This record gives sequence, structure tokens and C-alpha cells, in this order.
Amino acid sequence: MAAFGVQRGGFLGTLNYTYEAIFFISICLKFLYEYKIEDAEQPPVRDISKIGIRYLKGEFIYDFIPFIPLPEINMGGYERLFYLIKIMRLVNGFKVFSVPAIMEKINYFARKKLEDMIENDPVEAENTLKDNNKISSLIILKFLIQIFKLIIIILNISYFLGFLWFIYCDLTMEFLYSGDENESGTFMSHFKIHLNSNIRNAIIVTYFSFTSLSTVGFGDFHPRSNAERIFCAFILLFGVAIFSYIMGIFI
Repeated sequence: MAAFGVQRGGFLGTLNYTYEAIFFISICLKFLYEYKIEDAEQPPVRDISKIGIRYLKGEFIYDFIPFIPLPEINMGGYERLFYLIKIMRLVNGFKVFSVPAIMEKINYFARKKLEDMIENDPVEAENTLKDNNKISSLIILKFLIQIFKLIIIILNISYFLGFLWFIYCDLTMEFLYSGDENESGTFMSHFKIHLNSNIRNAIIVTYFSFTSLSTVGFGDFHPRSNAERIFCAFILLFGVAIFSYIMGIFI
């Protein structure tokens, strides 16, 4: 939705407002989260004022800047460029989806269930033929969560790079070809992107970005001008690096 300007209605508009609401709630909750001082044996800090001051001095600015409605400012048709600032949220999203944090909560409930069994049914708790600790299930669950996170990371990177590609191609056609939509030497004009709906364009650029990042490159969508080829070359280099890094962590 970033590449198509300010979306106030339809599916993309609703999705945009939903994301804004989620991140607004996230900002509010961070004023309430307790924190623990590193390398200290003290209990977690739960004082609201201290939590708020710590957040304001730390990550608040990175959460607040993408929340500012900069695209509402009249910039002569270039308001959509301000949406690129929202890419800052990508890192925060990955921090929220932390596998160790999720597994810590799951392990907590598993321990509580085991403690209840020990208290209420000690004979069953001593049964060595059963995996009362659910170790195998927890290992499989952790593996599935890691796979799900990997899919989410790849889709998000493809999504944001796809819209960055759309904006770059749009600006390239406007400045190098004076906005001539009949010029066949650009990605936008050759594939008649401007004639498509926003949803279709979102699918196309995400698909193009994903196939480029994965270095598959089916060729059904491809750069047309030299400026687009140069930019796409950097996407391919980035794709090799990011996929190698992700798979290195995952494996």
C-alpha cells in the first residue's frame, strides 16, 4: 500500500488503518512493560514513571516517527515517499515475534501443568513410560514456530522491497521518460502496471521481489531500463546475502 499513496478506503485502506491501530497500541503498551537491569540481581523495574522515561530515551523515537501521518502533507503527488519511513517498523516486528520469548511462555504453561500433575496425581507423574515433560512436543513446536517466523520474515522483506521497487520504477519513468506511459522501455509501461488495480499491483511487485530475492527470476516480470537493471542488481545481491543469513540462523 506504501507505493500507491494515501489509502483511505477499500481493502488496502482498511489494512493500513488496522496496522496503524496495532502499532499505536504497541506504543502505549511499551509505557507499561516492566524491564530488568542487565547484570543486576534486582527484581524487574515496575515503576511506571521509570519505565516511561526509559522508553522515551530509548526506542520511542523509532516507534513514533513512522506513526506521524506525513503522507497527509501535500507534497505535489510525492506523499507516498513518506511511507518508506514505515520500513523502520520491520525491525520492530521481528523483535516482537521472538521465538525464545514465545517458547518461554509455552514452557511456563508446560511447567505449571506438570506441577499440577505432581500435586494432584503423583503416581501418574512418576510414570516413566510417558513423556510428562512434553520434551518431544516442545522441540517440534519450537521447530514449527521457527519455520513460521522464517516464512513471515521472507514475505515481509519481499513485501517492502517490492513496494520500494514500485516507487523506484514510478519515479524513474517520471523523471527519465517524463511520465510517458506509452514508453515501452520501463517496467511500469511495458507491463501496463498503471492499468491494474492496487491489489493486483501489490501481488505483482511482491511476487517480483520474492523471485528476485530468491534468485529464481522466472522472467515473466523483469527490469526494462538500465536504471532499473542497476537497482535490480542490488536487490539480487541483497537477496543472496539475506537468504544466506536467514538460512544460516535457521539451520
